[in-house]
Amino acid sequence: MGCAPWAFYGLDVPLMDKVIEYAKKYNPGIPQEKRTIHTVQAWANALGLAEALRLADKAGDLSGEGILKKGFETMRGYEIGLGIAPATFTATDHRSQSEAKIYEYKNGQFALIDAVDLKKRWPEKWEKEWLGW
Repeated sequence: MGCAPWAFYGLDVPLMDKVIEYAKKYNPGIPQEKRTIHTVQAWANALGLAEALRLADKAGDLSGEGILKKGFETMRGYEIGLGIAPATFTATDHRSQSEAKIYEYKNGQFALIDAVDLKKRWPEKWEKEWLGW
């Protein structure tokens, strides 16, 4: 059993087909069965940053502070894909989402067992104790 905010490599979730396609094309030396969740994590990070850059550019401010304030902090319910809950950033909370996905590894495969929204389940702890990573 394990927990992750995004899907494991190869699971059937939106955009995983692109991750697999590009992994095969640009890094064919690593067999597909050896790919890890970190490939998906890197894609998720890049996709989130790309959206923040688009938002900041649209607002006319691609400075570091502009990317933060006019990019990330204006994101509301952004669907990155890759098994991630919709991302929302605010000026006071840079935790992009509050959902923990619970996976089971069985017979050489990862399977999603459950998803727990930590903010909804423990709102007091989320607000006052769990300040992010």
